[in-house]
Amino acid sequence: MVPVSAAVGLFYVAVLLLVAVALGRRLHRILSVQFPSFAEDVSFAAGTGLALIAYALYLAGSFGLVSAWTAVIAVALPASLSLREMGGVVRDLVRRRARLKAYVTQMGWAWRLLVAGLLVYFLLSLISSLAPPTFSDSLRHSMAVPKYYIRAGEVGFQPVFWWNVSALSEMLFMWGMLLGSDVVPTLVSYGYAVLVCLLMLGFCRAHGSGKAGLLAVGTFVAMPVILQPMSIPKPEMPVTFYITAAVALCCYWSRNGRLAWLALCGAFAGMAAFTKLHGLPVLPILGLWVGVASVLRSGRHAGPPLGNMLVFSIMAVLFALPLYGRNWLASGDPFWPFGYGLFHGDFWNATIHARWMAWDKGVGNDLLAFLTTPWYLTVETARFADFDDVRKFVSPHFLAFVPAVFWFWRDLPQPMRGAAGWLVFALSVYYAQWVFFYTNTDYVIYVFPLLSILAGSGASLVFRRGAWLRAAGVLCFLSVFAGVIPLALLAARPFTAVVFGLEPRDSFLRSQVWYYDDIQWLNRHLPAGSKLLYLPLASYYYLDREYVVGAAYYQGFLDYAGFEQPRELLRRLVDGGFTHVVVDAGALENVREYIVLAKGQVPPGGEPFRALIEEGALLAVYSNPEARTVQSRVLGWSKASPFTIYAIRDEEGGVKAGSERNEAAGLAVRKRVSYGR
Repeated sequence: MVPVSAAVGLFYVAVLLLVAVALGRRLHRILSVQFPSFAEDVSFAAGTGLALIAYALYLAGSFGLVSAWTAVIAVALPASLSLREMGGVVRDLVRRRARLKAYVTQMGWAWRLLVAGLLVYFLLSLISSLAPPTFSDSLRHSMAVPKYYIRAGEVGFQPVFWWNVSALSEMLFMWGMLLGSDVVPTLVSYGYAVLVCLLMLGFCRAHGSGKAGLLAVGTFVAMPVILQPMSIPKPEMPVTFYITAAVALCCYWSRNGRLAWLALCGAFAGMAAFTKLHGLPVLPILGLWVGVASVLRSGRHAGPPLGNMLVFSIMAVLFALPLYGRNWLASGDPFWPFGYGLFHGDFWNATIHARWMAWDKGVGNDLLAFLTTPWYLTVETARFADFDDVRKFVSPHFLAFVPAVFWFWRDLPQPMRGAAGWLVFALSVYYAQWVFFYTNTDYVIYVFPLLSILAGSGASLVFRRGAWLRAAGVLCFLSVFAGVIPLALLAARPFTAVVFGLEPRDSFLRSQVWYYDDIQWLNRHLPAGSKLLYLPLASYYYLDREYVVGAAYYQGFLDYAGFEQPRELLRRLVDGGFTHVVVDAGALENVREYIVLAKGQVPPGGEPFRALIEEGALLAVYSNPEARTVQSRVLGWSKASPFTIYAIRDEEGGVKAGSERNEAAGLAVRKRVSYGR
């Protein structure tokens, strides 16, 4: 039996998607934009509606309107304006269900096997998505940010690394949290993954081959690197959707030249940038595309190209501006903190910038690396990721099928020929900036749908050739796709028990989340008025006390190299109203490393936190000395170091403990000697 929390999350997301599709359809009808396939119609409408709801929440939150009522109104208002469209969506789904069943029944056995495999894959990913949030990056970024906004009652700039580079997905995550569900954020990411696949299906069908669309979806999900982003609350799937949608719209505009398509393309490109900073490269890529296509269409006349580029640019900037404008007003750096080298914004410094810009992954940045990276990406994944395991693996089968598009070019449907040329153009420019600037697998998955469309089209051509070639192609495709089903099953296994109510939530989180028991002790025993300087890079989302991120390389609140004596740091903490400092072993090492990197040596007073602990200015009220191993999502294990909570003694020797000043002084040091699994 599915627990109430999962069922409620499913209901909320179903309502959100229904309203989003209806709202998007209404807007598209006003713009006289009609998509050639039902799958594209639903995916584009949903993407438009979800974005508009997110922008409304962002605007309301910027004025301090963050409450459950805000979340209700953000959906109820567009629903009331789109009642007719909502009814139409439901009727279309009912009608299409019968057509889809008949379509699948008429397929050959291999195609039915592929459809069955896709259904199993998405079902397993859905099970993983219904579990409580456990992915470490999400707990300190994508989930922590909206919860912080809810606690603060306002959507605003916070000088914490990764907290100001994305917005759209965080607003939708916040919508679910305001309604009391922590399952909604993961389901939103999963929903965007489904929209990406619908978009690929519809795009291929509209360009000549529905079966190429099925093969494209199979190619996309058969890459293990896609499995994790589908079932964790992060911006990756939303960014992937908006980039794919913007490129598809640019293809339609290139074919018919209608200004409405170009305006919508610019809007979706801006949405991609608003979703995450790493969606920003799509703006210059598509801007170049628009300029080249306009010149080719209009010859030597400069008017249309300039006008088209202006329309695209205005729409893209308009939809991206809320995030980057806020960052610029707050810090002087619209791309905070990644623009520090150019803008030298506030709340950051050269030491932290140098630390994060020292990325040495990839094969290299010369011409040979440009040519060989696709091969290395599929056989030596560790070159492009922080860790080497199956979660980052990129299957090489797309390299086998993409060339078939050009080898059998004459057999490609005419509509797909024009689209394929532009897809290759966009992919080449994106690939070039990725190779020469930031070769990380997490940021190349954004264009995997475009690669998958080409690979699916190539595979469909191979499957129509002679018997031997067809047999080799089918064997290659099914062998790769069959391998990802057991992987999806393995990934879903840790979450099955808690999703179906067979394992208590706390027991599950204890085995999956760093410092979960320690944080629960903190939430239960520290006074409600406590203010924490929290240094561990883990599990911000589960903190129920006011906190400030204190990790040395992760924030712009405190520059530890700026304190000549430990007492200066103590005075700063006391003046700032802090009552406790939370550390783990890794955090203190990072503070020391940061000071050495900034100043060349540790100051005479020593590393400030250790010095304050030794002199008794920080009093331990809780300590868990164990180093623990926890299971990380989706696969793999990781180790968490000892965890300690210190109460802060002010310079007069008193203990600051929130609303009850001396309560912490009476707490004995709590030492835990066992930590479950």
